[in-house]
Amino acid sequence: MQTMSETASELGPETISRARKVGFSLVALLILVGLAEAAGQLLYARRKPADRYLVQDYYKNRDWSVDLLTTQESLSLRFEPYVGWRRTDCTSEFLNVNDGIRRTVHPSEPSPEAVVVWMFGGSTMWGEGVRDIATIPSHFARIAAEHGLNVRVVNLGESGWVSTQEALLLSLKLRAGEKPDIAVFYDGVNDTFATYQSGLTDGGPQNRDMFENYFRLGYDPRRRLRNSIALYRILRRVTLEFSDEWTAAVGTTVDADDTARKLMSMYLGNVDFVRRMAGAYDFDSVFFWQPTIVFQENFETTERDAYTRGASRNLHGMLDFYKRTTELLPDDGVIDVSRCLGPSPAEGWFIDHNHLNEAGNAVVARALFERLQPLIEKRRSEQPGGSDAS
Repeated sequence: MQTMSETASELGPETISRARKVGFSLVALLILVGLAEAAGQLLYARRKPADRYLVQDYYKNRDWSVDLLTTQESLSLRFEPYVGWRRTDCTSEFLNVNDGIRRTVHPSEPSPEAVVVWMFGGSTMWGEGVRDIATIPSHFARIAAEHGLNVRVVNLGESGWVSTQEALLLSLKLRAGEKPDIAVFYDGVNDTFATYQSGLTDGGPQNRDMFENYFRLGYDPRRRLRNSIALYRILRRVTLEFSDEWTAAVGTTVDADDTARKLMSMYLGNVDFVRRMAGAYDFDSVFFWQPTIVFQENFETTERDAYTRGASRNLHGMLDFYKRTTELLPDDGVIDVSRCLGPSPAEGWFIDHNHLNEAGNAVVARALFERLQPLIEKRRSEQPGGSDAS
């Protein structure tokens, strides 16, 4: 049996020197990777979650911006049967969620005889990027009070929801014994985006590949570990900068015009479904088709910057698909408010391609109120007393 000294002598000094160099190189590489990972973790620890909005002039000049946007970005989603997900609850100065429902601010507490208005929609209705006091439902409650109308507005919007999820939530609440006097639906963007992603017109949710992968692959703890590695997250972010943000089927593998027609047929099927429930349970249902930045008469600097930052081929393609779908709206049955904003003020109406700032929400709320005021007055006259007490 050879001793270690005999083996070393046979290898020779050059072989040993080469092995040492490789070993030192590996150690140095590991140290560099460790330092890079530590730097990446520090970067993410110091990064403000709301940076994507805080770079806008609109938010720079408002003292509530950091608190609001940081709180918003900290919210997570919880599983909700049938409808998929709801926001977790939150209590803060500017953003409050209770049992999945965003707070609506009323000028004064509505009386028990108030006309109850439920408002459904996606993240724009929920109030992405705005305070509780400036969501569409809160603006609507304020405008109604200014007209002497006693209403209780409930914000049932949820980020990413399509009209099918809203119709399902309505049916679940009716089954539970709750009902509104008026149910308002504010849709368009999410139904269009979900279809643009998948090419399917069955009313399914956005990002369905995520759900399909979960059921196909099951829960894999390695994904959570992978996503906790800063270098992986940085590499993925760099990769996304040179590629489209999300995959799209419409316009690539699916015919856009035919899909738009099928999408509108599906959406109108949901409209008919809700109307049938409204007839059976004695409430009014009203449907609105929402604005996006592509319908603006002009772009102000803030809006143009927000639009340009997200202006991938897919985003522009999706907005073009939204235009095509909007052109198929029937003349009656769905109220088109997609062009209700008018020319932009200095700060614009939008914070990105479809989410509105607080001023934009106020304009939309007034457009909705103008259409709903006769219904509110009719419902109020049918109630005991027949007069409002604000």
